[in-house]
Amino acid sequence: MAVRTRQEVSQFLFDMKAKLMLNKIDNLYLVPRKDKKNQNCMIELGLRHNDVADILLKLKVENYSETVKDDKFPENFLWVFGITYK
Repeated sequence: MAVRTRQEVSQFLFDMKAKLMLNKIDNLYLVPRKDKKNQNCMIELGLRHNDVADILLKLKVENYSETVKDDKFPENFLWVFGITYK
């Protein structure tokens, strides 16, 4: 686990939002989990792909929690953010 600087988080959000604004469909791939946790959450909350993209576009630096190594792809990192939704 690592906590990034405010500037690093801001740059990450800027880059992510720029890609999403170009193309929400092709630039946001929702990885299906074996336990279907993500899919079930989206169904429960009535969210579609574009809704998830819109939520990501609203993230702020203050929503950042931590950065962790990706278990499946150890050379990559997962940026963890949290918000209250509904």
